[in-house]
Amino acid sequence: MSSDVPTRPFRFGVVATPQAGGEGWIATAKRIEELGYSTLLMPDGVQLLSPFSSLAVAATATSLRVGTFV
Repeated sequence: MSSDVPTRPFRFGVVATPQAGGEGWIATAKRIEELGYSTLLMPDGVQLLSPFSSLAVAATATSLRVGTFV
């Protein structure tokens, strides 16, 4: 039996936060990409610093999809 439903490959993601400054964060993002992950997520909450600048750096340095979660 065939299906007309298009299939997409399953993607895996990682949740991470910068721990070692800007260069360390870029190295972390590149390593995540090298390991085959497709998405990098960071937590976003009132008690945390905004994740958007860190995610922008990761997106610029890699082909990872980036995003936040609450």
